[in-house]
Amino acid sequence: LNMLKISFSSVLLFFFPVYSVFIKYDPIDKIYVASVPELSGCMAHGSTKEQALREIETAKELWI
Repeated sequence: LNMLKISFSSVLLFFFPVYSVFIKYDPIDKIYVASVPELSGCMAHGSTKEQALREIETAKELWI
């Protein structure tokens, strides 16, 4: 029997791909804007970096 050996971390990456998140401050609107470059148009904002990161997680789930 030929057995395929797959590590647990490989399986996690297959089911839960890793995406880049960029956060920048917008001084005009005084907000942090987060974006995921791999998901075209996936953006969110918040009054703090932490809030922007939470919001981009929601936006990413909705985009996918």
